[in-house]
Amino acid sequence: MDNAIEEDNVTETTGFEAQQDENQHAFLRYLPKRIAAFEKRILRYRFEGWDPRGMAVLSGDVRRVADASAHFDLIDIRQHLLTLAQMIDAHFASMRAPDPKQVERMFALLSAVIRSLASHPDSAVHAVSSDAPQQAPG
Repeated sequence: MDNAIEEDNVTETTGFEAQQDENQHAFLRYLPKRIAAFEKRILRYRFEGWDPRGMAVLSGDVRRVADASAHFDLIDIRQHLLTLAQMIDAHFASMRAPDPKQVERMFALLSAVIRSLASHPDSAVHAVSSDAPQQAPG
């Protein structure tokens, strides 16, 4: 009887781990699209003006992705995204659009996220860079 209980626990654990792996793979495929959307929104707010509601939504979206990153132990990605959310919050509080250097800094944080993703074997970024044709030595 004890063996049957142990087998059930092993099966449940294995099933849970498989589901976690599947969820992480899905998140890693999804993340580059979210980063691209964040870039577009930052550019739009930079050139069209930062409306308070839009800034609050953007900050919340960035924080949710940061939280999901933490759930999958993607600590570097989480930190970059939290820093970005704090920058957005600062602009929200001052009711001012970021200047070009500040936008550059925001994009640098998003680029850091993409670089971190590229080093992860399950990410869409890694798949794209690995599938790219290699140049022949010249």
